[in-house]
Amino acid sequence: MHSYVKAQTNPLKSQSDEGSPHIAHASVPGCNNLIHYSFLDPAISSERKRFMKKIIFGLILTSVIAWGCYCTYWYALSTSVKNSRQLRGALVDFDRGFIGEAVISAFRAGIDQMDWLVVEPSLYNSSEAVGDAILAQDYWAGIVVNRGASDNLIRAIETRDSSYNGSSAVTAYVTQARHDKVYSGFIIPSFIQGMQNAQSTFAKAHAQLLADTVDIESVLGTAPQTITSPLGYVLNDMRPFDVPAATAVTFVGLVYLLIIAYLMTMANLHARMTSGLYHKLNLHSLLVLRVLTPFFIYFCLAWVYVFISLAFRIPFGRYYEHSGIWLYWLMSFAAMSALGFGVEAFVTLIPPPYTLLFFLITLTAQISVLVFPFELLPPVFRYGYVSPFYCAFQTTESIIFNVKSQIGLDFSVQIGWIVMMVAALCLFQIYMHKK
Repeated sequence: MHSYVKAQTNPLKSQSDEGSPHIAHASVPGCNNLIHYSFLDPAISSERKRFMKKIIFGLILTSVIAWGCYCTYWYALSTSVKNSRQLRGALVDFDRGFIGEAVISAFRAGIDQMDWLVVEPSLYNSSEAVGDAILAQDYWAGIVVNRGASDNLIRAIETRDSSYNGSSAVTAYVTQARHDKVYSGFIIPSFIQGMQNAQSTFAKAHAQLLADTVDIESVLGTAPQTITSPLGYVLNDMRPFDVPAATAVTFVGLVYLLIIAYLMTMANLHARMTSGLYHKLNLHSLLVLRVLTPFFIYFCLAWVYVFISLAFRIPFGRYYEHSGIWLYWLMSFAAMSALGFGVEAFVTLIPPPYTLLFFLITLTAQISVLVFPFELLPPVFRYGYVSPFYCAFQTTESIIFNVKSQIGLDFSVQIGWIVMMVAALCLFQIYMHKK
């Protein structure tokens, strides 16, 4: 058993037994000789060497793990721009006229943030069907040149229609709630750049054409918008990110979830050792205690986590009604159990001073897969599809914003982690018991 167990079971062990002074001696009468030396006194040279070795070892180990953790997170962030072409957008031209041609050409030339694919209109019956494809996450965004856009403009010019609205020509479908960072950092800049290019190019060609074919002064007097703003757009955000506090439960809150699980693991360990139960229970009872106690703790803490979210009016019930809050609690309980039992398992083998390093590794591995979608991350981060953080993120997004639901798959992954970590906990405990 690791040093924590030794310290708890022999709190007053002498220096000769342990090979080093124990902190408990400082409060025991007759041990005052421990505080009579200066740090550089030759009489405590062996203790000083042991102290320096432990400090240097801890510094080196922490530096190596910190380097690995920092590099992992930095790496996840650094490749997003380079991989932005992995974000696919759909271009659908229902117009089949000069407006559609201008828009498609502009988006296919010189747009760096996304890869805009020309999709045959025959695949969709209407522009609404393109919106459904965006909701199904087939694409990150869809740009539709609506049917009759070119004909409507020609008719408005011929009839001097003062009610002509150029924004009816193009409709863009997006879902901000799918990933707010991608929406603001990649999708919108790419869309605006493409539309500005299309509007600029089309306006020049359109004005030159009209100058040769119609009475410009007459058109400007009755329907000026057919010349000044012939091409516009409507941005249809079908799943807006309209709950700012949701960031707390979909990103930062998951970090707190892991921190809480870690703190309760340490409290559970301390309670077992200081109460004396660890050395008085048989193996079967000890295994039952180590499995059921965390489940009870996580059951209660998941409700605490839910009530905090409810206090800030996060709307869990606007799409799933009353079942939304229960789904959120179940996912919080499952995620905390999956992560917490992982820490419980490894604390059996790793001495407590070093469990925090394992915690940092776990936290970095989990949080790195949430900073950007997998399209923008290096391939090594594909493990995130089966990470507890990612599954909790997906389910919470579905509950709050009604984005594409994979709740069944997410719960399956969490249950798989719980089963594996409970099995690892039992195996490690049996190994340490025999040892």
